[in-house]
Amino acid sequence: MNRSGMTVLIWALFILGVLMFLMPKYIDAGEQGETGVGFRWAFGAMVGPENDRELISIKKDTVLHAGDQIKIFLELQKKCFIYLFYYSSQGELIMLFPSDLAASNDTPGSRFFIPPGTLWFKLDKVAGLETFYLIASAQRLDQLETLYRTHAALTRDNVLKESALNILAEIKKIKRQHQTLTADAERPVRLGGNVRGATKDSITSSPDITQIAVEIAAPNFYSRTFTIDHQ
Repeated sequence: MNRSGMTVLIWALFILGVLMFLMPKYIDAGEQGETGVGFRWAFGAMVGPENDRELISIKKDTVLHAGDQIKIFLELQKKCFIYLFYYSSQGELIMLFPSDLAASNDTPGSRFFIPPGTLWFKLDKVAGLETFYLIASAQRLDQLETLYRTHAALTRDNVLKESALNILAEIKKIKRQHQTLTADAERPVRLGGNVRGATKDSITSSPDITQIAVEIAAPNFYSRTFTIDHQ
């Protein structure tokens, strides 16, 4: 091989080495962008007298009263799986999100309102503790989904209550398994605050719950439990 060919070979090997050095970094950056949990969410309540309602953000265990209204907003920022369960003071368990486990609910940019549209849940006169379980995971929680599919097909009250307790036990187990990851994982970014006289939709006259949304970002798992003391 002449000197010119040797020079070309050396340069080719040098460039290949540089590419091999940089490539893992590009791959890692891409993987970090695709994995993990990322979403915006709001858990809001309309409280106070009918003629002077206040939109508040529920961020911890809260006391609400008959006639108060609640609504939830979700917007996915990463491909992840979010589950929202409601457990009533009478032992009834309902999966509020997703509404259909067979549907695709993990597409970034998707926005969901619970209940849908301009509807709000209104607290009745039955007092007690109402609990909401929010779980977000980078991977689908197959066992939890299987348990709920079975639960949704049941009809007898005594079996339903036992099934609900089994699902709550599974939620507790999942949270325990990820306990070391969640403490420092969330990075909530406040986007709004409590709003009196909130901006209202010109057609429905209902407050825009997205204005009290927060961003949640976690490596693989995130969960919160909210207990409403319904009085």
